[in-house]
Amino acid sequence: MRIFGILMACATLIGAQEEATDGEEAEKVPKRSVRLLAVGNAPPYRQEVRDGIRYELPPPPGSVPPRELTLVRQNEEEIQELGAFRVQLGRISGALEIREGVGTLQLRGEGGVPWASVNCPESGDFMVLLWRDPAVGDWSKPRMKIVEDPREAGTVRFLNVSRQAVALVVDGRRRALRPLQGWVTELGGAEPVSFQLGLVGADGGLEREMSVALEQSADESTLVIVSDADGQRARRPLKITRLRERVRE
Repeated sequence: MRIFGILMACATLIGAQEEATDGEEAEKVPKRSVRLLAVGNAPPYRQEVRDGIRYELPPPPGSVPPRELTLVRQNEEEIQELGAFRVQLGRISGALEIREGVGTLQLRGEGGVPWASVNCPESGDFMVLLWRDPAVGDWSKPRMKIVEDPREAGTVRFLNVSRQAVALVVDGRRRALRPLQGWVTELGGAEPVSFQLGLVGADGGLEREMSVALEQSADESTLVIVSDADGQRARRPLKITRLRERVRE
């Protein structure tokens, strides 16, 4: 009996060492972050009056993306939930930490219903950019682009996800962007910089959609997304989402 007890103790010790080794190996797998951004026009505000009190009505089904999406890794053995994104049009979500390496993850909505698949790049922080598919007309099957998310201070990133070519003029420098094309340039934190954006006219000129001053601090970065205006009462063909954020070291 004493020998049996010693053998059991040795087996337990070996098992514990193997589990510790597996845990150490898992910790060595490089990690990176993923964020999510949905862009587009919000549906019109709706309300109704009941007993003399005004109540806000929820948006029509399919007019906005799900308010919460769970990021899931699935294989033959298990389904692993990696965390949840809070989704709001025009706002970047908080970051989730995942391991590096190529692979396909799922975004799932309420009740675990699959909503979209995410093809992860091999390495580096990245952002899942979503917008409404004009051919579908609602958010049931969104369009998606995976973009790098370096969050470099002193830079401004432009990305065109509309169906049309657009032209940018930044501090006198002109740049054309085809659909799904992007551009990154430096933007110091000293003085505001003039910025114009519009469609490329038949004569090659700029049909201006926006004319503003870009401004940010030295420790900030700016992201500008150009998408198709998809609102019910859109007066212009383009929707421009401009986001400025502080870069943490």
